[in-house]
This record gives sequence, structure tokens and C-alpha cells, in this order.
Amino acid sequence: MPAQHSDYADVLVYHNQAYAKRNEKRRQEGREPVSTRYSGIVVKNGQVVKASAFHEVLRSNLGVGYGIQRKIPLTPFRTLAADIGYKTYASVDPKWKGKGGLVPSGTHVYIKEYDGLKLPDGTIHDGWFIVNDTGGAIFGAHFDVFVGTLAMHNQIKKLPLFGQVWFDGIEQRIPAGYTRGLKP
Repeated sequence: MPAQHSDYADVLVYHNQAYAKRNEKRRQEGREPVSTRYSGIVVKNGQVVKASAFHEVLRSNLGVGYGIQRKIPLTPFRTLAADIGYKTYASVDPKWKGKGGLVPSGTHVYIKEYDGLKLPDGTIHDGWFIVNDTGGAIFGAHFDVFVGTLAMHNQIKKLPLFGQVWFDGIEQRIPAGYTRGLKP
């Protein structure tokens, strides 16, 4: 869908940071940089002109968005994008590529920093999410919380950038000291 650059400028900044090392190597090899489509945006002349990570559906049609790649319903403040080992993405953790991913789809994840957060509809979050999405810039111990619309995002005063997470089996999948996907 068409997008205002100001609404998605942070996504472009994140994309450029997430792919900085890879793009430097590609530049040295005379190759094009990693496409911004992996981050769900289209950029022309340095400006975000389209966002396609999800689309909204009418509230009468469940009130959720749908992931573009896997066509699974995304519920605001409940759906996480995670490294699910998607074979077509180069950036997934190689140990888990094609083997369900570092954090498999359907995994219930607890994020401590969301527990007690007041949501736009007035309810209080219990900290629990479900992994139902992925993306080209999602790799390793990186999660993206689906927040629905920009208006919903803006209603939350302090969304955590980093969080303490737990899910069943975390010790086998994410060993102590694991940093892949975390910003330095």
C-alpha cells in the first residue's frame, strides 16, 4: 500500500543498520545492496513510498492483519515475527534454517516488559505472544511485535526496544551468550 515516508522512516533506518555489514560486503563485490522489500518497504530516492509487511482488514472481518508471506492472521500486540527458519531468507540462523527456525511458528513467548502494559483498547497485557510471522530482517534472537496500525503504536507511551523473553525450550535453542540478531 502507498506509504508516507515519515510513518516508515524508522523501518528504513533499521533496515540499513541490520544489513550494513552485508551491504558493505556486497558493495565490495560489485553487487546491489539487500533489497528493502525484505523489511516490507519500497524505497525510491531515499524515501519510503510503499509498505507491504501486512494489510489491514475490516473489523467486521476479524479485525486483524495478515502476513504477506505465510497468510497467517496477525493480531495486534499478540503476534511476534521471529526467525522461523524460512528457507528463502538468507539471514536466518543457519543451524535452524529449514528446521523450524530458532523460534518455531506457533511458539508461545513471554516478554516480561509487556506484562502490565496498558494497550490501546484499555486492557492490560499479560506478556504472552505467539510467533506467527517472520521477515527478511528477522534473524536470530530478534523479535518484532505486530502493533497493528501506526495509530495503535502511537497510543502506547513506552514500547520496550529490548526485553527479557522466555518460551518452552529456550535453553536448547538460545544458549547463554547467544547474540545473533541482537543490536550491538
